[in-house]
Amino acid sequence: MTMSEHALTPAVPEPLRYHGLDISEGAVSEDHGSSVASIAREEIRSITLCWGLTGERIPAQIVFSLVFLAFGGVCVLTLLCWTPTIGDILLKLPAGNVCLILGVYALRNAFRRGYFLRIRTDREVRKLSFKRGAELEAIERFLQTANRTYGYSFDRELG
Repeated sequence: MTMSEHALTPAVPEPLRYHGLDISEGAVSEDHGSSVASIAREEIRSITLCWGLTGERIPAQIVFSLVFLAFGGVCVLTLLCWTPTIGDILLKLPAGNVCLILGVYALRNAFRRGYFLRIRTDREVRKLSFKRGAELEAIERFLQTANRTYGYSFDRELG
């Protein structure tokens, strides 16, 4: 590429980032380290800033949590009742502690409240949530910048 060709190539702005959400020319994404969700711009029909439960599949999260809590509870009770009488501990029983911890964590996340973007596409409605500590004024500035930079339109439903 020659110098004149390089000068004619428009610079693509860096994605805008705030508390786990990225907005770029081509997509709106949620990146919380271990999980990434991205919705391509051409699929987006509307974006609404909301406050409420941030989980996307709350009933599934609750069922998952309760299954883990029940399994963990059975393992821990078996461990407590079995050990004094028989003495040998099955290696699977201490895994109940891990299940209890995962169950509590999943149940807590099912009821976590915060700010999120509800994004409608032709096929589905998605929730991309901001990390904890996101402040409304900063979110609104972030969305205004995304509107000016990339032309995204945002509605507001904070009821």
